[in-house]
Amino acid sequence: MVYISNWAREVIKLNYGACGLEDLILQLIEELPKYLSLKLGKNEEFWRKELDNIISKIHTLNLLDGAIEYAVHLAESLSKKKKSGVM
Repeated sequence: MVYISNWAREVIKLNYGACGLEDLILQLIEELPKYLSLKLGKNEEFWRKELDNIISKIHTLNLLDGAIEYAVHLAESLSKKKKSGVM
């Protein structure tokens, strides 16, 4: 299982749980090693080890948390635009 912080889990639950997408988001995070392997090279096992290692640079720099936060803010922004009829 890809390690994600408790904060990230709470953000996912808060923002995606009500609409039933929490499990899908967690599944996408679990598939992240495959995606990183295709985009950045190295093999899936390398990326899985990096993502599972709490002291890796990925987690030390909060890169995964930042990506989740960015996705939530983007979704909120798009939702507001759609509600206001801008899109």
